[in-house]
Amino acid sequence: MAKKSAEKPNRADVIGKTSSNHLSKIATWFFLSLILICIAIAATKECLNFLLFNFLYYTLAVSIAGLSALIPGYIQVKIPKYVDAGGAISILVLLVVFVNPSKAANYVDLCMDKSFSIIAHIKKSNGDVTPFINQEFSLLIGYHQPDPKTINSNGEVIFDNIPSQYIRDTVKLQPTNPKFKIVSQNSWTAIQHNEITFILVVDQDSTLVKGSLQIRDNKNNYPAKNAIILFDHEFAAKTNSDGSYRIKLPMKEGSDCEVSISHDGKVVYQDRTIISSKAPTSFIISPK
Repeated sequence: MAKKSAEKPNRADVIGKTSSNHLSKIATWFFLSLILICIAIAATKECLNFLLFNFLYYTLAVSIAGLSALIPGYIQVKIPKYVDAGGAISILVLLVVFVNPSKAANYVDLCMDKSFSIIAHIKKSNGDVTPFINQEFSLLIGYHQPDPKTINSNGEVIFDNIPSQYIRDTVKLQPTNPKFKIVSQNSWTAIQHNEITFILVVDQDSTLVKGSLQIRDNKNNYPAKNAIILFDHEFAAKTNSDGSYRIKLPMKEGSDCEVSISHDGKVVYQDRTIISSKAPTSFIISPK
């Protein structure tokens, strides 16, 4: 008697299984990629704002739940009167209910509100700090200029409570006394170094420069307050509520220097000018 031949698999079933395996692999890589992208963003961001935090959190939750759905097995979550779910939905519930995002959101708010400090070490090239003790120095970090601070007996001046948004901006130091001139000032940012050394020399040549900054709008001028006027990329003056400013520059009368003006966080003027104490050095800018 002839033996029965083995039953051949249904071609449609084979195609269906192959297609299912292919889709499963695509879904696995998709969810894994989302998880890795979220981790990379969270790791490289200094601080997460509330919107970005929630986006990353719920994207991770959905990705982990989707990935768990592809793993063989079954899980059931039951919370009386609240939840009765299984599979991927139960994983999502676990992540949202038991990992409370509101606590982490509080951390995000603190992260955004935190401030930092910069310690400036000031000395002459030979290490002497004596000429600078009890002298005032100003700090310019990005478009932010804290109040001047006095150097201590160790040659240090500490600028604290600087908003975290300026942590990646370049730090510049400016002596209030015009007879001091900085000869070494690296373009450090606070995120690179929060303790920065500045080398100074004594310079007898100085010029008192004063004037005003006004904004022209529809043929009328009004004062530009809290603007930063930067001379030669180093010496900064901040305008008062009436748009006026004054600064002693360690330069000779009639020196030619570059002037850059920043207002509302934007550079609105760049040019060269001759400094003089005999006549006001005033500027009129147009809004952009």
